[in-house]
Order: sequence, then C-alpha cells, then structure tokens
Amino acid sequence: MLRRRMFRPAAEARSGDRHRHRAEPEHRRAVRPGTAWPLAAVAVVTLVGLAALHRPVRPGEGLLAAEGFLLLRGGGPAPPALSPDGVGAAEMAVHATLFRAFDRHDTLLAAGRELVLVATIGSAVLLWGTARRLGFGDGATAAVVLLAAAPLLLSSAALLDVPAQLAVPWLLLAAWLVAPGRPTVTARGLALLASAVATLLAPDVLLLALFGTAAAVATGRLMPRAGLRGRLAGAVVFVPVIVLVTLLLPHWDPPREAAAGLGTGTRLVTTVAFLLVGGMAAWRLDRFRVPASALVGTTLTAIAPLGRLSAVIVCLPLAAVLTVALADQAVERSPERTRRMLRVAGAAVLACAVVGAVVLLVRAPPTGPEERTVTAVLDWADQRLPAGGRLVAPLPLWAELVHAGGDEDVVRLPGTAGKGDLLHPVVVAVQGTPPHGALVLARFPGTTPPLRVVDPAPGVPTPAELARRRAIAAALLANPTTVAGARAASLLRSADVDPRLLFVLAGLGAQYGIGIADFPPAPYEPASGVLAHQALVDGLGGAPVRPGTPATERLLAWLHAQVPPFAPDSARVTGDGVLIDFRYVSAPDALVTRLAP
Repeated sequence: MLRRRMFRPAAEARSGDRHRHRAEPEHRRAVRPGTAWPLAAVAVVTLVGLAALHRPVRPGEGLLAAEGFLLLRGGGPAPPALSPDGVGAAEMAVHATLFRAFDRHDTLLAAGRELVLVATIGSAVLLWGTARRLGFGDGATAAVVLLAAAPLLLSSAALLDVPAQLAVPWLLLAAWLVAPGRPTVTARGLALLASAVATLLAPDVLLLALFGTAAAVATGRLMPRAGLRGRLAGAVVFVPVIVLVTLLLPHWDPPREAAAGLGTGTRLVTTVAFLLVGGMAAWRLDRFRVPASALVGTTLTAIAPLGRLSAVIVCLPLAAVLTVALADQAVERSPERTRRMLRVAGAAVLACAVVGAVVLLVRAPPTGPEERTVTAVLDWADQRLPAGGRLVAPLPLWAELVHAGGDEDVVRLPGTAGKGDLLHPVVVAVQGTPPHGALVLARFPGTTPPLRVVDPAPGVPTPAELARRRAIAAALLANPTTVAGARAASLLRSADVDPRLLFVLAGLGAQYGIGIADFPPAPYEPASGVLAHQALVDGLGGAPVRPGTPATERLLAWLHAQVPPFAPDSARVTGDGVLIDFRYVSAPDALVTRLAP
C-alpha cells in the first residue's frame, strides 16, 4: 500500500502534470526563453527597414502613394479599381486615413515607404506564426524570418512601393490560417478572402496557387482515392489555365518604372536559387512537396522568362521556408555536439545582425532627399516662373508638390497645362535624359537620376534679334562708364544675356554709367545654356551701390519706373549691390521685338 501511494500510474501522473500546468499563471506559460530567437529576427527586420526609409529615391518610386493621395482628394487619372495599382492605392488611402500618414509626413514618398515597412514587419510576424505552426523550432523560425526579408531589404528594391509588397502579408495570413492540420470553415473562408486580395495585388500569387493545386492533385493530396492516371489527368487540366495566366501577366500587371524587371545577373541567380531549393525540397521533403513544386513552376513561368520582380517578392517567403526546412533536416541527422555548435553560431550571427542593424539605423541620414527636392522645386517655380506660367510634372512628383503646398494652377499634370505663349511659359519636370531640343532650366541632384526642369520648346532668336542683342551688349561693354567684372564681361562679349535685362543695363549705362559685378545664376540653374537673367549692380554714376546710399535709391526709383517688358520682376538690395532679376520666358527676344520693336 505504501508503495502504491508513492508511485502513481503514468496516466495519472500526466493528468496531474496537466492540472499543475493549467494552474500556472497565464503570463508564465506564454513566455518561453526560445521566443527570443524569432523576436530578435523581427527586431532586425524592423531596424533594417527603418534604415531603408532614408534610401535615395529611385526612378518611378512614389506612384503608389501618389495614387492613394489622388484617391482621397478626388480628381485626376485613377487606375482601375481592381487592378494591382488600384487595390494598392486603396490600401494606401486606408492607411493614410487611419494613421494620418499624409498629414504626419512631409512627403508622400515617406508615407508610402511607411506602409511598405508596416507590411514588411507584419509579414515577418505572420511568417513567425506560420513557421511555428509548421513545426519549426525557435532558431529555425528566426532563420525563416531573416531569409524571407533580408534579400529585399538589403537590395535596391528595399521598401519599394509596388503592390506586390502589400500582397505578401495577405498571402502569409492565408498560410497562417490553414497551416497545418484541418482548419475550420471560418478559417478557410478568411484564408480564401486573404488569398483573393493577395492575387489582386500581385497576380503572380495566382500562378503559385495554380501550380500548387496541380501538384496537390498529381501527388494525391487533393484526390487520394483516384488512381495515378486520374491524378495526372486532373493535373494536366491546369496546364492551359497556367499558360493563359502566364500570357496575361504582362497585361494584367504591366511592369512599372520603379520595378521594370530584374537585371540579367539578378534574374539568373534568383532562378538558379529558387529552382535548386524547390527541386531539392520536392525530392527530399514529402510534406513540402506541393509548395516546392509551386515554387519551381512559378520560377519557370514568371521569373526566368519574364524577370518579374513581383513574382520574386511573393516567392521569397516560400523559398525561405523550404531552405530552412532542408537545413533543419540536415541538422537533425548531425551529432548532438554539432547541433550545439550550430546553436551557438546561430546565436552569434543573430546578435551580430542586431548590432549591424542598429549601426545601419544610426548612420542613416536624418532627412530624405525627396523632401529637399520637393521644397527646392517649389522654391524654383515660385521664383522663376512668371504669373500664368505652368510647371508640368508626372503624377508622383505632381502629388508631392501639391501635398507640399504647391498651387494646382501652377503645378499641372501632363495634358492639362495647355499651350504656352510669350508671357506664360510651360515647363516640364523630367527625370533622366531630357527630350531632344529641350533647354535645361534647373537641375536638382537629390534624386537618381537627377530631376530636371526643362523647356521642351524654347524660343530661338531670329538672326536679326541675335544681331541686335550682340550690338547692345558690345555697346554696353564699350561704354567707358561701364565697369564689369570678369564673368560679367565674358557674358556680355558672348551676348548670352536676356535682352530685357540687357536693355535695362544699357539704359542705365547710357544715362548714369554702371558697375556690373556679376550675372549670378539662380539656384539649381546650370552654368551654361540659360541666358543670364540676373545682374548684380554695384555702382551707378561712379558711386557705390550699397544699402542706404543715394545711388541705391536713385537706381531703385529708375527701375520701378520701367514698363513691361523692361520692368524687372524683382530688384533686391543686398550687401554687395542691387540684384536685378527677370523671370523666365521661353522667347525673350521675340517678346522684346513684339512689345518694343
């Protein structure tokens, strides 16, 4: 009797252990030391993502935020509602409404990157949960999270605002709901809804689903009672659908400038890596044979021939899971000592990744270049365009300028500015190589390639107008009462001076005698190509022009008495003299000819 009281049966002992486990406080059961592994991996993803917020602006980036901004304010061109851009813009608009992203950030680009960062962190958390449900250990789960996020965050596509980035969390939500085991009807319905949203954002998800379904049929996962011939016939049914979807992909989701496609080297490396991982997993891992086949099929149809970045983005989490599953299988067959060494090495690598991510974030520049560029473009338009002048900008830049306070009567979308005339120029903002025959008026180096403002159809002086300009410049320079600095004299000799300014200086020289210190270019203006439109006058009638002197007052009074087209747009007193400025017009020679022949 005494022995029976001391040793309980095994079933009874397990029951008692369960009761003691249930009696433990909830917070003690929820927290495990091993949770630090995936938690550290999510922290690394978050820190690297925060550092990526400050990356240089890429060509075409910002379209998603611009479309979301346009959707909220109404008006302007809008993408089809169920297209990837349309669904992405709607998600951007919802995010901006709920979290006031457009109000909190100085630029729309920053708001768009914030949404992609939120999607990236959410994807890491969902992948953590999915990996745990698939039976991965804590270290393997951390490896899955890092492998899925690192290739994008450390590449030129980091936080790129393409709809496929927003599709990943929806796809992982569906995977978390149905993996593993037998999900409830509600979970299946929610997973189907999440998969539909992911497909609308990235049609490449449909290819993954079709290949996965075909593989499930062929392997008997979906038709276990059918014979081999029946399963193969069922799988073959999906072939024409897959071919049709592959052919429609470039039209359904055409590549954008920001994600025009993978380079040859990147495409080759990605194709080889995905095929190697998918092929080995299909061969060696029975429970992952279906998703591995889906990865191989999508790689062969969307990545290898088409170079679709969106396909790479949606396939990366799956490739990470398969890679870690293969590694986990190899580690399980290793001796205990080897596994212990690998755990120590993994902890060291993870700790170094955390430290490196912190350093990367600390060294990130405090202000994004896009904010400075938008401010500079607005300042340039305010200072250089005359009343009625218009600046045409593509949608992302237009939305940024309007969001920053730009006047919509000045900042216009392509096709809405109308035709310019002598007094009302229409200039265009372009990124990259300007069109042939265009005159570059300003260059803003904050983006890659630099943003330029150009006049696509600048006026060309007639031979008579050019001869008139040269004669007036030569007479002004030959006037013994004219004192010109070295650069000013050089510009006068070449007659590369706005004729309106040239007439004003010639009149002052003939009446009083004038000192011209320089023809300084405006901010962001190229050193050559644009006629000099500003003159720094530092002497009048032999007297210095300085703040408060009689010569300065006489000069200002004379300038204010002028009438168009010779009335300066501004005459500002500085410590070095009076800066006379004329705003840009496309054909100043023709304007002078028409108004003052």
